[in-house]
Amino acid sequence: MDKHVRSGLGALGGGIAAIGATALMSTTMLTAPAAAQTAEELKAQIDKLQQQVDQLSQQQVAAAPVQAVVGGDKPRTYKLPGTDTSLQFGGYVKGDLIYDVKSKNLDSFVVSQIPDDGSTGDEREGHVRFHARQSRVWFKSWTPTDLGEVRTHIEGDFFGDGGNETFSNSTTLRLRHAYGTLGGLLVGQTWTNFMSLHSSVETIDFHGPTGSVFSRQGQIRYTFTPNPGLAVSVSAENPESDGRDTADNRLDPSRGGIGIDHLPDFTAGVRFSGEMVTVSGAAVVRQIAVDDGAANDEETLGWGLRAGVSANVAGGRGNLVANIHGGDGIGKYMLSSGLGAVLEADGDLETVFQWGTIVGAGWRWTDYVRSSIGYGHVEIDDGDIAAADLPVRQQSLHANIIWAPVPRVWIGIEGIWGRLTLDDAGPGNDDENDAFRIQIGSRFSF
Repeated sequence: MDKHVRSGLGALGGGIAAIGATALMSTTMLTAPAAAQTAEELKAQIDKLQQQVDQLSQQQVAAAPVQAVVGGDKPRTYKLPGTDTSLQFGGYVKGDLIYDVKSKNLDSFVVSQIPDDGSTGDEREGHVRFHARQSRVWFKSWTPTDLGEVRTHIEGDFFGDGGNETFSNSTTLRLRHAYGTLGGLLVGQTWTNFMSLHSSVETIDFHGPTGSVFSRQGQIRYTFTPNPGLAVSVSAENPESDGRDTADNRLDPSRGGIGIDHLPDFTAGVRFSGEMVTVSGAAVVRQIAVDDGAANDEETLGWGLRAGVSANVAGGRGNLVANIHGGDGIGKYMLSSGLGAVLEADGDLETVFQWGTIVGAGWRWTDYVRSSIGYGHVEIDDGDIAAADLPVRQQSLHANIIWAPVPRVWIGIEGIWGRLTLDDAGPGNDDENDAFRIQIGSRFSF
């Protein structure tokens, strides 16, 4: 309530109380006719004052109307009261039923986790798993300013660590995206600039085809848009000296290894979007280093290149995608070995060269039914590296059919095959094993 209105109401209330007290004293000192006349006059004054109190109360209510929530400037958004910020809240619930026909794998299918042929893990067949870890939630905002639109995006899912299947199946909420943009500037965590989303394959499995370029990390990025169909971007991104030594100890600093990060990773990318076809390319340059404070103090240079294309066919009823990528020391950017370099027994830090390709197709059979198929292939050059059990080849195939009976809901089934080839005892001595999975997934978006 406004302080002036509160003051006025207080004064009026005090006046009413004073008049009432005066009336009581007066009526005890006057004769009956005079007392009756005085009481009527005082009652009239009190009634008049009460009317003024009611009028002030009504003015206060009119002066502070309740602010209604209104629609925002973007689809499915609303304005924060008293601001120009449009806010959106969304996400989905995803449930998965997994059956490993051969070789038990993780909650997402990872080819590098296929066990050796004939091992104990290889004999563990027929494994069932239910989970909802891919479920996610996000907030987005848009605010107009004199320098352009400010955009924010915060998103998380439940593929973090923690919990177990014995008691509560609890898993930890983890950060996927948290970034802000102003014009072409982006600061925060999101997809690496080396990655391509437009040429990805739709799968029910969380990871998708092996060897995909896939990473979310902290970065500073700037994107130039000379025309609406062309975007050129450069970034400095969070480094992580990834790899292992000959004893299979991880070098990654985040895993407690002896890797050290002196410089950020630098990327550049270009993307052209046409009416039916989108093409993109990117490059990354990075430093990989180790320092244990003693004998091991080495660094080397890693680099990578990527190209991707996606095309709509049959009037948009189908789509085709393809990627090819490779480089020396780009392990952390590919869903494969996670090896950027190997620290040899003689102290040399050797980068690992690898390349991969992803091809896929999607088709909409009806307004409610669609399918996709995707194949991933990775080749890892062991060269003169002496480390044992180095994965030298990975392959996977995903094929699915998805039914969407109503908007924002779908259910589907997917078959997955994977093959891992290991270098067991140096170049030319390889061992390979297959794995098969059936996965049923459903998604409810909000």
